[in-house]
Order: sequence, then C-alpha cells, then structure tokens
Amino acid sequence: MKIILEKNENTVNVPTNYYLVVDASGSMWGAVSELRKTILAVAGLLNPNDTITVGSFSSYGDYDFFIRGSKPDDKNLKKLIDARIGSRGLTCFTQSLESLPKIVEDVSTLTGNSNSAFYFLSDGYPNDRSPEKEVYALCEKLQNKFVACSIIGYGQYYGRTVLLEMAARIGGQFSHISDHIELEKTYASFVSNKKKVKPVTLDKKYDLVWQVVDNDILTYEQGKDLVVNVMDTEKESFLYAVTMDELKDLN
Repeated sequence: MKIILEKNENTVNVPTNYYLVVDASGSMWGAVSELRKTILAVAGLLNPNDTITVGSFSSYGDYDFFIRGSKPDDKNLKKLIDARIGSRGLTCFTQSLESLPKIVEDVSTLTGNSNSAFYFLSDGYPNDRSPEKEVYALCEKLQNKFVACSIIGYGQYYGRTVLLEMAARIGGQFSHISDHIELEKTYASFVSNKKKVKPVTLDKKYDLVWQVVDNDILTYEQGKDLVVNVMDTEKESFLYAVTMDELKDLN
C-alpha cells in the first residue's frame, strides 16, 4: 500500500519523552554547575505531558539513568540533579548507549508517549573500555528511535570525529559549543525544534510501515488502533505499508 501524505495538515504536537545523557567524567569539573542548570532548564521548557529522563556516565561501570520518565514540573528534579551530576573518573560511552534502547522502551510503556528525543553531551573522548567501533555500532542500533537527536561536543578539546560520526550513525545533528551561553541556546533550540507528527489510520494491520521523506526512510510501529504517527513535513512525502505475505509474493 502507498499513501501520499500532504504537507502540514491536521498536525498535532504529540507528547515527547526527552532523554538527556551527559558526560560526568573528571574533565567536566569546570562545567558541572552549568550542566546542572541546563538539565533543569530543559525540564522547564517542556510541555506538561512531556517527560524527561536523565543519564550520566564517567568511567566503565559508573553510569546511571537516575531520572526516568519524570514529569517536567516534579519538585524533586533539582535535588536529584544536584546530587547526581558531578565530575569524576574517565569516559565510557558504551554502557549508557547500550542501556538506552531498553530505557526508551520502558519509559514509552510507562508514559504511553511514542515520540522520543535524544540529547548527548560530552567534552571528551571515549577512553575507558569504549572502542570507537563499538560506540558506532551501538549508535546504529538507535536509528529511527528518535524524532530529534542532538550530539553535542562541549568545550575546546573534545572528540569531534567520534561525536560527528555518532550523529551520522544515529541520524541526528552534531553541534559544537564552547561555553554556557552557547549551551543555553543549544538546549532551547533542541526543545523548540521538536518535530510534529500527524496520525494516519491504515485500513488493516501491517507488518512493515515506513515513510519516505526526500532521501530519508523512517520506519514506524503501527498501534493497536491501526494508527501510525508519521512525521509532518514541509514537502509531500510517501507512506508505505506491507504485510509479510505481500513480501513473500514479491520474492
């Protein structure tokens, strides 16, 4: 089945689960205060039905998603952020990236929100049991899980090559920021640029559903109500859906 999707009709601002994963290694000690303010400020920009999940990482074995699916107006957010965001140890990207798909699945189940956005910030290089090849492979597994993704390199000395490749593997945007002023602009842009979606009801249950937008292919899960939340686009796009039997017939 092929559906032509007209641009900008019946769009809805779907509630979104935001995932912030930040570097808490020793080299971040000079930015800890601003990082805490940033995470709290992100929560302040969210809509009431959005949620925020926060994870931090440093050395191998020292990572945690200490806030999961919290409402942005939760009064205890600041206490947790102040207590858990610090600077210590080396830099391991892999464990937090490896844990993220299950976190996204659990938070989506908990909240009922299908929209997810991912913000990753580091000032360094993955240098503790975190080979670049493994980092890239984990990023590829995160493709199509987020409607928006920002990979941020912080400060003057950061792993530009690694972070740029991470963004490419996930299908997100890479940015470099050098100070807290740029940090504020980046997180504000990240929240305000949340993509909108529109619901499309299909005629039956399909096994594979995907949308073609220019040269991008976005895959979706169809809900029990036969609805698929597709990206709203400024240009005409196309939605395709097939069953496994139809695929077999093609072979």
